[in-house]
Amino acid sequence: MFRFVRRFIDPSEDEMNLMRRTSFVRSYRKHEWISRSFDADSNTCFVLRGTVVLFRSCGDKELVSEIFLDGEPAIAGFADPAQPGVHRLKCLEDCEIAESSAADAERHALEFPRFASVCRQFAEEQLQKTMRWNEQLRLLSPRERYDQVLRDRPLLSQRVPQHVLASYLGITPETLSRIRGQIAAGGS
Repeated sequence: MFRFVRRFIDPSEDEMNLMRRTSFVRSYRKHEWISRSFDADSNTCFVLRGTVVLFRSCGDKELVSEIFLDGEPAIAGFADPAQPGVHRLKCLEDCEIAESSAADAERHALEFPRFASVCRQFAEEQLQKTMRWNEQLRLLSPRERYDQVLRDRPLLSQRVPQHVLASYLGITPETLSRIRGQIAAGGS
């Protein structure tokens, strides 16, 4: 968690102690839900160890919105406050998650003013990442999307089940299987 914050600022010992005091670490088992309804009042989560998936419910479908690995904050992105409960977090592996309440996050911003800057910078990064990914989903072929993930986030192909990765890529598991088969056969 501190390594993540250090990407943006060099926290003082008092600031690190505040983060320690207001976060508690919980262990979750593989396939356990961290949150069944992720909204503005949910705990903030930071993945210390493991893989966490953000699902979005759309009617009878569940789509993979994002995948979080070790050392990444797990956020709902642009959750719609008018539709609470459509975003849910689930562990794909045994996980250790640092959690703090929304109230603690607000207190961080008041007691640790530079924390607000970290949050803003991270939110800007996430917005750019999300916008790029959405463009890629529309512009790139399924094979190009998979190649992009292999370049940008190679651990996903090793740690995430095929059906979850396919949903993240916006393709069917069968299409992903064909793409992997083509790659294994040396085809382009």
